[in-house]
Amino acid sequence: MNSEIIELTQQGMQGTNIQSIHGVTLDPSLRWAISINGDRIDAGDWDTKVNNNDVISISILFSGHVKDVEIVIESVNGSRLQPELTHSYVSPYTQEVVIRNLLKQSGIVVLSDNSKTISTVQGYNPKANEKWILKVNNKLLNANGLDMKLKP
Repeated sequence: MNSEIIELTQQGMQGTNIQSIHGVTLDPSLRWAISINGDRIDAGDWDTKVNNNDVISISILFSGHVKDVEIVIESVNGSRLQPELTHSYVSPYTQEVVIRNLLKQSGIVVLSDNSKTISTVQGYNPKANEKWILKVNNKLLNANGLDMKLKP
């Protein structure tokens, strides 16, 4: 909590969970896992005393505790003009995932009524002199790019 890069959420009787880390949220099928010196701890053990040379690691797991998850990361870069929009959403890779479906399921992006263009991102509607640019692996996507199938 003192690092101020982790946003926590209260889960009622279940205790506290990590909602996001430094602007990164996870698909509901994934969860954050915390380890101290390589030993994973549960959310209920967050009051564990940390010593001076301890190493705290945070990783991503499938909710079923599977390791080595193949993932897809959807990132929004608001740059210096809209820094509050900068955010990433991590979801598990599934065979034949299409960019359009990935954008829809993230909850970050809202597509137009015909699902051919991006309407809003995190509730932000671009001004007349702004437009959304979509890239995959830093390469600009053309108009038909929303139908592109991704690889892990």
